[in-house]
Amino acid sequence: MTNQNHDMYHDHNGPHWSGNPNQALITEIALIPTLEHSATALDIGAGEGADAIYLATHGYTVTALEPSEIASGRITCALTTEELRRRVTVRTEPFETAHLDEYDLVTAFYTPLRDAEETLTKLLGSIKPGGHLIIVHHDDITHMAQRENADVTDFLTPDRLHQIITSRYLDDYEVLTHDEFTRHVTGGMGPATPSTGSSTSSDAHNNSH
Repeated sequence: MTNQNHDMYHDHNGPHWSGNPNQALITEIALIPTLEHSATALDIGAGEGADAIYLATHGYTVTALEPSEIASGRITCALTTEELRRRVTVRTEPFETAHLDEYDLVTAFYTPLRDAEETLTKLLGSIKPGGHLIIVHHDDITHMAQRENADVTDFLTPDRLHQIITSRYLDDYEVLTHDEFTRHVTGGMGPATPSTGSSTSSDAHNNSH
């Protein structure tokens, strides 16, 4: 759980985000072949649940992992149908201490995961054989580093993940996409007019069978 004094949702009475799924998620999901079995997903740093709900409406059974009690409460409130409540499990805890299964899809969008060996091992270990990991970050993560009282080099970014996999894990994992894109945001905590920022994404595939 998140200390309320350090919870970025604490000072916002209304939604912190737009309520729309990340466009990069929509784009990447469209590239993943449809699985014959019931697919599972882990959404790390699920925020207020827009991505988790999108995945649930596209056939995934989702574990929404969110350390903020405020944000995870908003996810629960957003599960307005029996089908969504059946498909989405909300867990209020950080990735670092959570006990996890293996999933067909693991996502981490704008999440402050540390660039540490134990984090990487746990992250890659949560991907089922044949599964995918999608990680997305802003190109400039200075604001996040300041909020976390850390240096920008302390975090696992798409560029860093790409570097690690291509140098150490090519026998086991394949980077399917590694792209920079422009992100347009309306609503949520941002300004009244649309805001634009540059982000980077990586989609890694577990080649194990």
